[in-house]
Amino acid sequence: MTVMLWLLYLPFGKFFHIFQRIANVGVWFYKAAGANGPQAKCARCDAEYMSEMHRADVKAILPDLGFDYRHDQAENWQNLCPACRRKLMTLNQFQATGKEFM
Repeated sequence: MTVMLWLLYLPFGKFFHIFQRIANVGVWFYKAAGANGPQAKCARCDAEYMSEMHRADVKAILPDLGFDYRHDQAENWQNLCPACRRKLMTLNQFQATGKEFM
């Protein structure tokens, strides 16, 4: 019973940081490998915003999780940099409300 309670408590307690730190090292290696490889460019403004490896991984896993991020202007929402995503979201909100953007 004690072991079961400890395992239930583990994700919310300080002991979880032991496993979290190990996983964090893996994230560091992933980012370092992506930084040394080719960089993904935004389909709208042509700015580099993430590694191509990371973008390909995100585009591969999201449909498996049930998310559909196809986009008419950029083929996929992941092909846009964060700044262009915000701009397009704002433009779409203006179009939905019927107001004109200055």
